[in-house]
Amino acid sequence: MNRFYKYVVVLVLVLMVGECRVLAADNSAGKTENSKVKKLPVTTSMEKETTAAEKKDGDRVLVTVNDVSLKGWQVDAMMKYGASRKFLDAINLWVDIQAKLAEARRRQLDKGRDAQFILNLYKDYYLSGRLLVNELDKEIPRPTEEQARKKYEENIDRYNRPFKATVRHITFQKRSQAQKAVDEAKEKDADFEKLYEKYTKQQDEFKGLIENMSVEKLKVKLGEECAAAVQSAKRDDVLGPFVGVQGFEVIKVTSISPAYFIEFNKAKPGILGQMSRQMKTDVQKKIFDEIKAKVEVVKSEEMIELEKQAEKAKNAPKGRGVRSGPGPGRPR
Repeated sequence: MNRFYKYVVVLVLVLMVGECRVLAADNSAGKTENSKVKKLPVTTSMEKETTAAEKKDGDRVLVTVNDVSLKGWQVDAMMKYGASRKFLDAINLWVDIQAKLAEARRRQLDKGRDAQFILNLYKDYYLSGRLLVNELDKEIPRPTEEQARKKYEENIDRYNRPFKATVRHITFQKRSQAQKAVDEAKEKDADFEKLYEKYTKQQDEFKGLIENMSVEKLKVKLGEECAAAVQSAKRDDVLGPFVGVQGFEVIKVTSISPAYFIEFNKAKPGILGQMSRQMKTDVQKKIFDEIKAKVEVVKSEEMIELEKQAEKAKNAPKGRGVRSGPGPGRPR
C-alpha cells in the first residue's frame, strides 16, 4: 500500500467519522472555541467493571473533537488499512486531522465544485483500492517451487557470474624500466594514464585500457602470471612488473568483479517474489480489462486527439520528441 493510498484511507475514515453537516453547522455558528479536545468523564471505582466491558466493544468512545467522536472500531479500521501502526498514534492522528479539518471548514475550503469533486474522488479511489486489496488478491495465483526452479535454470547466467576485470597496462622491454614505472605509479596522486603517455610516447584514446576481461582472456592478452596477479588483486592496485606476452607488464586495476555462484535455495525467495509481482501485474491487468469492458466509455474528440499524440510520441525515435500542440478546446 503506497503512501498516497494511506492518505486516502485516513481522509475517507475522517469523512466517515465526522459528519460534514455537523461540522459545517458548528463552524457557521462560530463555535471556534470548541476546537479544543474534550476529555471523557473520569472513571470511578464503581464504574470499572462496566468500563472493562465497554473496552471490548468497538463502539466505545475514545476521544471527542467538536462533538464528533472517534470509536474503537474506527481506530481498528485506521490501523487495518495502514493509516497508523499503533493504536494511540492512530487516535492522535485523527485528532490532528479533525482540528485541521475544522479550521479548513471554517475558512470554507470545502466549498465549491473543485473541493467537492476531489473529496468524492478520494472516496472513489479508496473504494477501488478496497477492490484490489480485498477481492483481486484472492484471484492471484502463487508461483510454485517448480516454476521458480525453471526460472532459475533459464536465467542461470544471472546466478553464475564469472570473474571480470578492467585494467590499464604498460608494456616494457626492460624490467628495470618497468620497475621504475611501478614505483612511480604507487606514489600518492599518481596518474597512470599520464604514465602511459610518458613511457609509450603515445596519446591513443584507450591508454592501455582493456575492459571486462575474464581470466582466460587476461592470459591470452597479458600472460598467465599477469592473469593470476589480477585475479587476486583489489581495485586500484598497481601490479608488476610481470613477464607478459610481449614484454614486462605494469598493471593498474581499475575495476574487479569477483566470480560468484548463487545456489537455487538462496535465489529462490527473490525469484518467488519477482514471479509473484509479475503474476499479480498480469492478473490485475486481465481483471481490470474485464472490469472496464463492463462499463461504457465515451471519449471526446479532445481525448482521442490526445491519445493519438501520446502514441505518436511513444513511437518517435529517441532524441526526436513529438511536439504536442494544445488539444481541441484548449487555449492556444
